[in-house]
Amino acid sequence: LNPRGIVTKLYSIRFMTQNDELLKEHKDEYDWLPSIIRRIPKESASQRQEREARQAAKYVTPEELAQLPELIHAERAGHSGQSLGFIVMEETICSLLIDLPLRRSNLCDAEIEDEESWNIFEKELTRQFRVQCEIPESVEKARRKDPQRKFWQYFYREPETKGRNAVRRLVPEQAAIHLSEWVHEYREDLIDKTNPNPCTSLFVNRAGRSLTGNNLYELITKLTVRHLNKRINPHFFRNLFVSHHLSLGESVTSVSESLFQKSPRTTEVYSRGFNASNGAVAVDGFFSAA
Repeated sequence: LNPRGIVTKLYSIRFMTQNDELLKEHKDEYDWLPSIIRRIPKESASQRQEREARQAAKYVTPEELAQLPELIHAERAGHSGQSLGFIVMEETICSLLIDLPLRRSNLCDAEIEDEESWNIFEKELTRQFRVQCEIPESVEKARRKDPQRKFWQYFYREPETKGRNAVRRLVPEQAAIHLSEWVHEYREDLIDKTNPNPCTSLFVNRAGRSLTGNNLYELITKLTVRHLNKRINPHFFRNLFVSHHLSLGESVTSVSESLFQKSPRTTEVYSRGFNASNGAVAVDGFFSAA
């Protein structure tokens, strides 16, 4: 058995007993958990080295990941029509995942056509939006030059985020460039028009219907294996975003807001010094300090 895996599962169980509304009323009944955790043997030095070597082989730096849209772009040569359209869509998806820490569901469910429920859209910057959101100087200059200019924005309402936290912000410039090309030049041609209920989502699958979570997972793992020789899933982009911004000195609160999370405590999980080489002590220490 893998001691690290056991520790992780017990960590999750004990966390639930202390935080779940139903379970925490009876948390005294779970006092036996710490003693069980302490019995788990520590990783040996050789086991730790092997694990770290495996992790290093899978690790991708932010700089490597940032090259992914460009690597996909190079595949455009020799393609046209729908095949070119799907390459443009792949570039756009990767650019959004790199620049925005979206969950898989947020990206797949992103509505673009119905103004009453859209999530990612191109629109003028209202006065209210400019007051509530931080506007980059380059965007402000462009807006002053042309007050009617539209900018790509994203808006998720409380029920649409896991943290039940509404958020509305500008799409970063590079991702906005990809979005414009995809939406204005290619998306319409890839929608299945024989469907009585045509797709209104931002992205489509090969059948011309809304991209599903499984579609996105398969797409990202395929692209990262092909271009980076690493098998990466969509959630890794979110993890790397958090780790990278925390390492740059950005506050946990600021990163938490970018993740649509209500509480910075959720984000702190990414920055905790959880060390599986001494898993039993690490887990018990975590809960003792909580």
